[in-house]
Amino acid sequence: MTHTKPHTPLLDRVAGPSDLRQEVISAVSETGGHLASSLGVVELSVAIHAVFNTPVDKLIWDVGH
Repeated sequence: MTHTKPHTPLLDRVAGPSDLRQEVISAVSETGGHLASSLGVVELSVAIHAVFNTPVDKLIWDVGH
């Protein structure tokens, strides 16, 4: 079974966790919301996507509340 990678122009510009953290800070500064929990999951998100073959491997996120 062959899977083609979807077109992801925004994600393709991300060089590392610092890019994602900066985007989170920028978005939260404009819209408001919780900052710490989003910043805390950046490295975890990058690691999971590096290890698994997303979107072929399906991921389920549970925020616990």
